Amino acid sequence: TFLLREIVTELRRLGFNVHVLASTAMAANIAQGSTFMSFFGLNFDSEHGKAMDNSFFRCPTTLSSRMLEGLRRTGRMSSLQGNCVVVFDELTTVLDTAFCATDMVMREIRNEGSDKPFGGAGILVAGDGLQLRGAEPERYGRYSKLDVKPIWECSLWSSLRIETYYLDTFNRGEHTSHRDQRPGRRGRRALPYQGDGLDENYLNLLKEMRNWSPTNLSPLSEDSKGVLSKIIDEEGQADAKLS
Repeated sequence: TFLLREIVTELRRLGFNVHVLASTAMAANIAQGSTFMSFFGLNFDSEHGKAMDNSFFRCPTTLSSRMLEGLRRTGRMSSLQGNCVVVFDELTTVLDTAFCATDMVMREIRNEGSDKPFGGAGILVAGDGLQLRGAEPERYGRYSKLDVKPIWECSLWSSLRIETYYLDTFNRGEHTSHRDQRPGRRGRRALPYQGDGLDENYLNLLKEMRNWSPTNLSPLSEDSKGVLSKIIDEEGQADAKLS
């Protein structure tokens, strides 16, 4: 997230109009952006008489129509024109329908690029592909049988020319007052890596996991198993005693 904020700051310095979108309020706050619903002026549905009904997110056509309506109502239409970059944070929580609906909206708004993905605007997707997926929309009425998928499984994603960048340096508490402890609630546990330079074993773990597929769950190496045993979240005696 620190790197993402730095990139956004630099893009704005260069004259780009950058919008950072996230699925949850917490992620949006940390990334200094907006929630998807807030930015596009979306409201929960009242059609089915259910509280917090977001089932319309399952239909990209309906979603894009409501996004356009919200942009007109809030006066944000022009902010997506010109030199514009849209950032999707926390990629595992981004629905394929929201991704495709954003493409449809921006093609509509950006007439000069209607034949290009997202109307020719820049798109940046950030996050950890190994994190758990976010909550799915409710299933009500005519939307109940529509499925949603992660963005990398939609046809739009496969049609894009994507450049992927991986972090090669990790902040594991270097700036905390105690170098041998983790920050926060689990601060009594030792840092999993206390060496200098790259954490090669951790990078290798990520590489092995990125090679997984539904039909190929190859076993992890012994070094990777060792890394997992150190970083796995487990509630223990040290976690229960908060100072």
